[in-house]
Amino acid sequence: MVNALTSPPVPKVGRVIPNAPWPMVPLGEIGRWFGGGTPSKANPKYWTGGTIPWVSPKDMKQPLIDDAQDHITAAAVSESSTNMVEVGSVLVVARSGILQHTLPVAITTRRVALNQDIKAVEPRKDVAPEFLALALKAFEREILHTCTKTGTTVQSLELPVFQRFQIPVPSLSEQRRIVAEIEKQLTRLDAGVAALRRTQANLKRYRTAVLKAACEGGLVPRESGHWKQMTLEDACSKVTDGDHQPPPKVSDGIPFLTIGNISSGRLDFSDTRFVPSEYFAQIKADRVPQTNDVLYSVVGATIGIPVLVNTERQFCFQRHIALLKPSPAILPKFLWAFMASPRTFREAWAKTTGGMES
Repeated sequence: MVNALTSPPVPKVGRVIPNAPWPMVPLGEIGRWFGGGTPSKANPKYWTGGTIPWVSPKDMKQPLIDDAQDHITAAAVSESSTNMVEVGSVLVVARSGILQHTLPVAITTRRVALNQDIKAVEPRKDVAPEFLALALKAFEREILHTCTKTGTTVQSLELPVFQRFQIPVPSLSEQRRIVAEIEKQLTRLDAGVAALRRTQANLKRYRTAVLKAACEGGLVPRESGHWKQMTLEDACSKVTDGDHQPPPKVSDGIPFLTIGNISSGRLDFSDTRFVPSEYFAQIKADRVPQTNDVLYSVVGATIGIPVLVNTERQFCFQRHIALLKPSPAILPKFLWAFMASPRTFREAWAKTTGGMES
């Protein structure tokens, strides 16, 4: 892959799809490839008053490129290693940390210049830019797995290997039919995602309404008499929090939970710190979580997350989490529901100090 309009012949080796319905073409032969460069930042005539979009990885967050965050002048194009590419070119990020998990691809809708971390191809006449862009995304996992350099500080495509990577290329008319069908299906998918988000928002409101009604006596018929009012301290046999001293850390031992381990509303042991068993043994018994206890976040923007302990696994937790041990007269799940109610959340926020700690 070079900055000129022509490239040396690329050997037809690389990936193979058994019984491929269309001819397999190496990416190096799919069109004319271009690289880019950075005009000297020390020369103001390359940047001041520039009107030419200079595309870098930070601009590759959308499928169509019609502008860039940075702009250069015509002098920068003629006197530096950057290149201009035409409308309908397909851009690919070739060097960036994002290549750990994503291959950004976009199509230009106007002439643009390139940063050195971007590669562009002007597809040959029998290849539609839209089809090529979709094909690159379709084989994204495979490209990242086989064509990226390892052992470097920043991920980058191994360009000779990338050029040998083959994709199936049907006729131009077939490409257009494929693109049209994909766009139709993606439109349906976008509509489905939007509907799902609306449903999730409605379910969240419904959940809040149910909890509010339950904790205000409106969900089920009340038994005769009035509900007894009591403080949280009276409803629990113990209300406390975690150790205020930084605990010793070890690579393996007793899990030490932080707010991040309960922020989903469940106990999450997938990524925890650990403390020595000797440290855990010296914690007072009434500060050790037991099944049916309730944990409750009490700090900052994460305040008000209740979690019902549903495991017998031993663990301890940081001081930003409160431990509520329900009294025998209180059902643990009722205590959890009360702590999850909108009323409790409002009162918790109202009693915070400076909106941070309670």
